[in-house]
Amino acid sequence: MKKLFLISFICLASASISFAQLEVFPGGNVGINTSVANNVLSIGGTGPRTIWMERNIIPATAGQGLTLSSGGAYIGGTNLAGGDLTIKSGISTGTGTSAIHFFTATAGSSGTADRTPTEKMTILGSGFTGIGTNSPNNLLGLKGSYASIDVNANSNTNSFISGSINNSIKTYIGTVGVSGAFSAGSAIGDFVFRTVSGNILFTNNNGTTTMMKLDNYGNLGIGTTSPLLRGDVRGSSAKGTTTAYTNYFQVASNDASNPLSLQMGIKTDATANNRYGAIEVDDAGVKRKLVLQPNMNGTVDIGYVSDTSTSYKFQIHSTTKRGLLCEKTDSTQYSYNLVSKVYGAQVKAFTVSYNGSDDRIYMYGNGDIYCRSLTEYSDVSLKENITTISSPLT
Repeated sequence: MKKLFLISFICLASASISFAQLEVFPGGNVGINTSVANNVLSIGGTGPRTIWMERNIIPATAGQGLTLSSGGAYIGGTNLAGGDLTIKSGISTGTGTSAIHFFTATAGSSGTADRTPTEKMTILGSGFTGIGTNSPNNLLGLKGSYASIDVNANSNTNSFISGSINNSIKTYIGTVGVSGAFSAGSAIGDFVFRTVSGNILFTNNNGTTTMMKLDNYGNLGIGTTSPLLRGDVRGSSAKGTTTAYTNYFQVASNDASNPLSLQMGIKTDATANNRYGAIEVDDAGVKRKLVLQPNMNGTVDIGYVSDTSTSYKFQIHSTTKRGLLCEKTDSTQYSYNLVSKVYGAQVKAFTVSYNGSDDRIYMYGNGDIYCRSLTEYSDVSLKENITTISSPLT
């Protein structure tokens, strides 16, 4: 009898045990619906399979949890790592791929209706991960009513997202949690863009055009990637290209359309003398007054900014140019000049000129006033519009 039992045990140990769709193979591997078991538990691959827990059959009791856990290190061992938990999708061939899908049940209205789990996260074969979408277009894609990321740092730490190249951090975007720690002069709650050594660019058109650039010297360029000043706004044409006058900068009222605005612009032209810049006040196409702000003494200065002792309301200063010119722009260019013009030892303080050159009426600095007639009109210009006075001059 003992010999028969021993022989039976040896036979069982060297053979497989089959219970319909369940088979235990030599070495302990278990196969379900398969005649080959290459791992501890193998399931037949001729159709889709699901491993799950049955619903709780105890009345008024919630579903129970299922935990997958890899192995822990030897008890009492020194610096031993725990086992990794690896989740893999299936092997593909050629251009085929496989993905991992995560499903959860979303809360609904109060009641007994089932809430069937729906897909919430997907990892594609490319590694692109979608949350709220199963077709992400980048490494991380978010989709939903509130598609946002909350980077929530602990107290007294900064909260940020960094961008690296070859494991070297180049940029930071985040919220300051420690005053001055994330960016000089920053306060808790400030939102910061920071680069390690580069520039900050703002672009559209799929990145083909940089619309605004803040370089690492603090210069801000709009319409240029090479700003020369703290604020540098550029047009679309070179200075030698003939185009219409265009405004490129404005300070305006809060109206949604047709605001009252102070505008600055330039006129480019192939002819150098036709180029200019201008400042104007626009009110829905109507040009309004441009007022210059006086200095501390109520004086408006042109060409001189350090004079604080004068009592004059309007001053023009120049060492090389005429002070003020009021000019008619047709063929007979009469002009009126407030100037200081030196002729030998005399200084002309006020002149009336013709064609911008010959002075006809002028006053010297000593108070003398002179009048000169035009040769082509002889003395007609001196007699024209003269009327008889009612009493003699005294």
